[in-house]
Amino acid sequence: MIDVRIPGKPQGQARGRAGAIYRRGANGPEPLIVGGRVKIRVHDPEPSRNWKAFAAARIEEAMGGQPLLEGPILAVVESVFELPKSERRKVPRPATWSSSSKDSDNLAKAVLDAANGIAWKDDREVVFLVSAKLTAAQGEPAYVRLRAWELDTEPESMARVLDVAAQI
Repeated sequence: MIDVRIPGKPQGQARGRAGAIYRRGANGPEPLIVGGRVKIRVHDPEPSRNWKAFAAARIEEAMGGQPLLEGPILAVVESVFELPKSERRKVPRPATWSSSSKDSDNLAKAVLDAANGIAWKDDREVVFLVSAKLTAAQGEPAYVRLRAWELDTEPESMARVLDVAAQI
């Protein structure tokens, strides 16, 4: 099992940016063409790359040398945003569900990618994912929390997990 809290504003996985691969030509750079097509490289935008590196370091600390999780994995990702200043009141506000502009699936994708090779071999092992967006209680900072467990592969166990999820 892993339980890690990553401090700071949640960062969603941004769309990859594509660009042609260039090589040196006789008259300067020219696109690399293979099979009649220009070769394209897709790279992770810098904000996503930086956040995932920061998150990976926190996940590695939390793992503390324990072995990678294996097999079917259940992951719970909580993305908690700081309460905006315009929403602060004299009577402290409790945590609430968030309707931030960031997509819940992109927030989860960023943290799952950051955990690759640290908490598990690859995020494709995550077979059950719960992703929630919250606004922190007044005075609490923003963070992302990742919890993950190995799941039992017995049919009865699988049915219990699905029954619990259906009741939420």
